[in-house]
Amino acid sequence: GVAKGTVPAGQNVTGNVNTAVNGEYGKIVLKADGTYTYELNNNDPRVNALLDGQQLKDTFTYTIRDADGDVSTTTITVTINGHTDGVPGVTVPDANGADAGNVSIAENATQPVTGELTVTAPEGLATVKIGNVTLSVADLQALGTTPVVVNGTEGKLTLTGYDPATGKITYSYQQDGTAKNHTAGDDSVTDKFTVTVTDAANQVKSDDLVVLITDTAPEAKPDTASVTEDTALTASGNVISGTGADTLGADVTNVVGVAKGTVPAGQNVTGNVNTAVNGEYGKIVLKADGTYTYELNNNDPRVNALLDGQQLKDTFTYTIRDADGDVSTTTITVTINGHTDGVPGVTVP
Repeated sequence: GVAKGTVPAGQNVTGNVNTAVNGEYGKIVLKADGTYTYELNNNDPRVNALLDGQQLKDTFTYTIRDADGDVSTTTITVTINGHTDGVPGVTVPDANGADAGNVSIAENATQPVTGELTVTAPEGLATVKIGNVTLSVADLQALGTTPVVVNGTEGKLTLTGYDPATGKITYSYQQDGTAKNHTAGDDSVTDKFTVTVTDAANQVKSDDLVVLITDTAPEAKPDTASVTEDTALTASGNVISGTGADTLGADVTNVVGVAKGTVPAGQNVTGNVNTAVNGEYGKIVLKADGTYTYELNNNDPRVNALLDGQQLKDTFTYTIRDADGDVSTTTITVTINGHTDGVPGVTVP
């Protein structure tokens, strides 16, 4: 007979000859003539976790008997020698090109950015720790139906899936919706999650998933207004939020400069905010919040000479700047519509 493990001294075993008997780490077939075959279960996590120099033992008890009934019992012990399959690994793809980090999301984005990372563990996977959250293999396998949220410094990372065949872990990231301070540079705001893989042999490998929170710069767009000689001499509005509204980033944006006329491309203006600035045919007062009032100089001979259907243009340049220093410059152009005051006359008494 043959059986798994050992038996008390003086006890014999019967049965299972020429039959596969499962042991602790594999199975044995022992025939009546004493020949045997042992097959290791190489998929057993305990076996797979063995490194070079490490061993396990699988023991079976067998009994022999001669023709007149004398018996003797002993064991066969199989030594399982370990083999280092390899160290665990973490691969976090660079999905945002030359930018810092692995993926990017704007500071005012309303939709999350998605991505994936890959973990490997030739010795068998034990745990994966992402940020401050540790996941077992069972936790990973449940991500498809039970996502796990990892809190970061600037937002939340949601683990959404795991493929045990490839080791891929999918995720989405959403920043917390607040404006970020990019005064230290466009690549200065990141959210880092350390990914640590521990295998069944307690070997560890780590890498970082870094999310870049990109700056949102304002974009000033040309504005227009109109006045009419002798009639509507003033125009008012808001260059930031009114007609021709500027595109704003996540940061608070103000007007920081205004000047008569236009400036060369790429040049900005500063000063004169909330101050009357004389233009070609009138003056404008532009406040930091974007509100303005333009007043036509109706006594200007060039204005007074306008007839119905004739026009003049008075242009001013202004610059807006957000909280972390991004600027944009454009113009506001006031159209001056003419009005025929009347024809000249001659009176001879």
